Amino acid sequence: MKKQSGTDWDYLDSSEDGGIDYSDDPPSTDEELERAVLRMPGPSVQISIRLDTDIYDWVISQSTDYQANINEILRMHIEQHRNARSVSPGTPAAHCPA
Repeated sequence: MKKQSGTDWDYLDSSEDGGIDYSDDPPSTDEELERAVLRMPGPSVQISIRLDTDIYDWVISQSTDYQANINEILRMHIEQHRNARSVSPGTPAAHCPA
């Protein structure tokens, strides 16, 4: 049986977007948009890992979608190390272990 939504659809249908408070979400700047990267999810693999309790607690506290959060953290780490290989020797990033 499908779980029933708690959303008040009638209220939402009668609402206008003009009443939305965007004060905590300012518009993106041109610089942010230039750095934006579209990432389409690719195939994934199901695994089981063991994490230290403090790491698990932190990841869970950041998002309810902890698996996507862990994936993004690992992806950013990999990209930093890929970029580190392309910088000139002597820069701090070049000394990161792969």
